[in-house]
Amino acid sequence: MKSIIGNGLIKCIVFLLLQATALGSCTEISKKNEECARAHFTIDPLDRKIVLPVLFNDSIVANLVFDSGASLGAFIVDSTFCSAHPSILSNLSPDTIAPYGCAWSVLRMPASMYTIVPTIKVGNANLIYDKMLVYNLRDYMGGTQLDGVFNIPQNDTVNIWEFNFEHHYMAIHSFQDFIMPENCILIPFVRGNDKSSLFYVNLPLNIRCADGDTLMLTHTYLVDTGMPQDIALMAQASELSFFSKKKNAVWTQAPSGYYSHHNVNATLFGGIQLDSLRIYIFDQPNQVPCDYLIGLNFLKRFNVFST
Repeated sequence: MKSIIGNGLIKCIVFLLLQATALGSCTEISKKNEECARAHFTIDPLDRKIVLPVLFNDSIVANLVFDSGASLGAFIVDSTFCSAHPSILSNLSPDTIAPYGCAWSVLRMPASMYTIVPTIKVGNANLIYDKMLVYNLRDYMGGTQLDGVFNIPQNDTVNIWEFNFEHHYMAIHSFQDFIMPENCILIPFVRGNDKSSLFYVNLPLNIRCADGDTLMLTHTYLVDTGMPQDIALMAQASELSFFSKKKNAVWTQAPSGYYSHHNVNATLFGGIQLDSLRIYIFDQPNQVPCDYLIGLNFLKRFNVFST
């Protein structure tokens, strides 16, 4: 899988497995690709996640979050949404019932797993998932009104997924018709220590703090669109002692406790400058499989492709 990130104001970045191009160039690509149909998304200012319409069984529209931090092939639907649209389950009995939850929390909730899954369409692309999880997602996520969560299907090896943050749309391109953007910087996806199918990249990031101190954050990062922040460091990150000495940390209260962030300027490979980047420190108990994460606010600076 490849990845491309891009922005019309800066150089393009391409993640091999997840791709990214400069903002502005994606419009030209979409015009050349006749199979491309855009599904426009919103990013709620409070929830701060990618939400877009997804069609179930050619008749039911659901507002789903795209979450690259969920397992590859994840397809989760809220139980109250299923109750409002009984044709989704069609009186099926679950294949299994087991505890399930978000990696950011140690709390778990009973989830029903079904291997008979409704047809799914994003834009004009039909997607195939081999299982569907159903549980009270809205309650678990703290009262959100979202209908579900999805990631790229595990069996999708022929499409390139575009996330255009300049014009706020997702488009799924046929690999055969896709035209690689020019002036891209390629970054390969790598396998994380957890050996999962999540999206990881090795990223060299040089930061400068407000007091002038500099630090190289060259690590393997989990690419997590479900995390709204820029960069996050977990409790086992080796740099926590460096940030603990800084006096300009901004603290925020959350249900699980307090977390902090630091405003920095950063430089990526190729001299790409990222001003006002925020480094977040999360040391509360969780099950996040990586100590370093790239979140949605970082990715929003670019246009992103995944294949």
